Amino acid sequence: LGLASPIDDIIPVPPPCLIETTLLPFEGKIIYDSLIRSFNISFGSGIRSSLNETYKAAQERGMLLTSLAASDVGIEGIRTRNTKLLALFIQYITRANMSQKTLDGHRDTIARFGEAHLLALKPPRGLIETRAEDVALYLGNMGDDVNLTSFKHFARFLRDTGRASWEETEAMLKELR
Repeated sequence: LGLASPIDDIIPVPPPCLIETTLLPFEGKIIYDSLIRSFNISFGSGIRSSLNETYKAAQERGMLLTSLAASDVGIEGIRTRNTKLLALFIQYITRANMSQKTLDGHRDTIARFGEAHLLALKPPRGLIETRAEDVALYLGNMGDDVNLTSFKHFARFLRDTGRASWEETEAMLKELR
């Protein structure tokens, strides 16, 4: 046991627990000094669920740091997160009993929006950070060559899965009327 061991192998109580340790940068990674003080805590199911949702949201937005390297913070990191979000979007709208061709069309429409518009912004943003202004600007530039239904499904997906606020998604849906 030591610097290379996972924290789960070191702490005397099973997670979740509160730990106190010192984090150090070492060869591009974040490590701990192997001196750990732990405190047992317990959460109810509501708090556990909320913590899991917060963790997943941070993960989707690329906000979890596990190394000091900048490998996941550029456009490629955003593309990776967009791909994962698009897969979840397709899972969400699959419940509507659409054909595979229709599902692919919706995915491609939103993927094009992410590539052509959001990644071109300074600084570039991912699909999870879509705002009503982005949709309005993109639709204004593309004219009638866009499937509005794809954007409506995407806005509802963001709203219904808690990935965007109710107000923001309602503003998006209003732009799509």
